[in-house]
Amino acid sequence: MKFKIRRLSPYIAIKHIFEKPITIRIPKVIRKPAENYRGFHTLDVKKCISCRICERSCPASAIRLVPIKVKEKGVPEIDYGRCTYCQICVDACPTGALQYEERYIYVPQIPERFSLIPLSPDFVRKYKKPYLPIQKIIKTGSKQSVIMEDGSKYELEYL
Repeated sequence: MKFKIRRLSPYIAIKHIFEKPITIRIPKVIRKPAENYRGFHTLDVKKCISCRICERSCPASAIRLVPIKVKEKGVPEIDYGRCTYCQICVDACPTGALQYEERYIYVPQIPERFSLIPLSPDFVRKYKKPYLPIQKIIKTGSKQSVIMEDGSKYELEYL
């Protein structure tokens, strides 16, 4: 009996060739996200006190504090490959420095973009595109330069 089912399995799949696909194409009109949607993290460096509560509260161990030149104590860097978007780090932040942004369409142009330190909400609102318009990322030793499409350049220096 099992042998007959195996022989027929390719023919069972063929009957679906002429059906209309279920895949939804990208809509031309961008829909609003759900009210409880959680996007990527934003970080207000001025509010961050480097208390490491976000790092300790993350159940996926996706957050680690990284020192940068602007702030000697460190700021959180989020590994989005591990992040479960559970929002525990945002709820645990005592100063409200770590937040979620409201964008929900991400068009990654460069894979390294996902390993960047979360940007300030003001910086995210400056670019009104559904993604950060990064043209190029240059890594040299402990420095990382981000060149935007409009020509502006931002430098991060890891200590």
